[in-house]
Formats: sequence, structure tokens, C-alpha cells
Amino acid sequence: MGRDNTKTIDNIPIQTLSNQAARRWYNDKLNTIGNPYRTIQDLRQQAEKLHELRNTTKQQARELMQDRIIAWRLNIDPRTKIKPFEYYVKKYSKKGENLDEVYRKIIDSSKRTNDKVNKKYLK
Repeated sequence: MGRDNTKTIDNIPIQTLSNQAARRWYNDKLNTIGNPYRTIQDLRQQAEKLHELRNTTKQQARELMQDRIIAWRLNIDPRTKIKPFEYYVKKYSKKGENLDEVYRKIIDSSKRTNDKVNKKYLK
């Protein structure tokens, strides 16, 4: 499983960033994404698209990481693994929210990063 120097993400060769640099890249990327889907009227569709975009960005950050063991751990740890859209629908529905409120929470959460992961990797 050697490094494929031909594959890049944002012109960065994969498996070349330190954990800290990959985390910084992820945070910066989420901050600049905003909501490119705000013109979609259906809140569920908007939430699904943003959720997918965030998950893609998260996976890309892991692909950029030089430390393959940490990237692997992030992918399998229940607290940090990439979760399906329905996980968040269920999570926010437990709080008694109606579906539109649930979708708004998913939209809002798509812009937030995990503080615990930031503290660990942005030392």
C-alpha cells in the first residue's frame, strides 16, 4: 500500500499532510464551503447535500493524512467515523424536534467541526 503521488486533493498529494495540517485543511475547508445548496427549497434535500459534502471533505482530509494508522482509527472509531444521514435524523429527532427543525440542525452542524478532535490534533 504505497503512496500514490499522482492523486491530489486541492493540488495536495494524498498522504502527505501531518495530522495537524490535515485537520487545519479540514477546518478551513468547512469554513469556506458555506451553503452552496441554499437555493434548494426542500430542507431535507439541502441537509442531505450538505451532509454529503461534509462527509466527502472529512474523507478527503483523512486521505491527505500521512499517518495512515490515525486516519484508519478515525474511520473506525464510533465517535469519529463517518455516519450516514439517517444517524443525524434519528439523533436530532430524539430531542422532540419536528422534521424541518431536524433538517435545520443538520444543516447547521455541517459547518461545525469536532472540538475534541481539534484539541487532539491542533496542538
